[in-house]
Amino acid sequence: MSNEIVAVQYAHRTTTGTETYYRYPTYGESDCDLAMSYWFWVVTAPDGTITVVDTGFSEHSARTRGRSYDVHPRDALLTLGIDPRAVGTVVLSHLHWDHTGNVDLFPGARIVLDQREWDFWHGRHADKHVIAFSGPGPDADVLARAQAEGRLDLVDLDEALELAPGIVLQRLGGHTPGSAVVHVSTAEHRVIIAGDVVHFSDEVRRDRPFNVFTDLLELFDAYEYLRQFENEGGIVLAGHDPEVAGRFPAVDGAPWAVRVR
Repeated sequence: MSNEIVAVQYAHRTTTGTETYYRYPTYGESDCDLAMSYWFWVVTAPDGTITVVDTGFSEHSARTRGRSYDVHPRDALLTLGIDPRAVGTVVLSHLHWDHTGNVDLFPGARIVLDQREWDFWHGRHADKHVIAFSGPGPDADVLARAQAEGRLDLVDLDEALELAPGIVLQRLGGHTPGSAVVHVSTAEHRVIIAGDVVHFSDEVRRDRPFNVFTDLLELFDAYEYLRQFENEGGIVLAGHDPEVAGRFPAVDGAPWAVRVR
């Protein structure tokens, strides 16, 4: 047996090229509609222990930002036979609002996050509107409570960190200072859950950055790393790409979820 990955598309919307890509008009292309998915990821180890990667956006964020669920993350997990209260580990790839909601669904989980990411969102520029707009907002209070309870594990990702056999956390940065990806070894593949280091596969294929980042050159370095990973036979799962749904088989009884195989 080996690690298994289920990708859950809990929401979607339509955006545009101009809204999505940095300096999109410079490409000389007409603006276009783009389908955007919102994913979180469930990794089940051979012994049945579960790691959830990212936790989606909260009901508060849905209301204030004009988003809606295809399926609430809580209901998605229950449909998949997973009690959120029994989840042992939650990995937050970074602290943007659409990745940090619903942490309170996992009261028994160790919450793993890069120390650099935490420091950035508690640093001297975090309250600047252009930065704070993408940040965790009220979800920061939930994380602070987890820290007070001793469940927030701020890790040093200057070097890659093995969380469990075949599950490795690595900082690639660029999108935010502590943006991390999760390497998962399955029976068939080496997989990277890319968080928002990559939103859409075209970012890697065409060196076309998403319009939110803190270090553009670091982002290009991440793209090079992920291209090489794919060239060597690995699978990169982009954080908002609907293409993921078309690449893998749907889970029986859960049409919004696919098994990465």
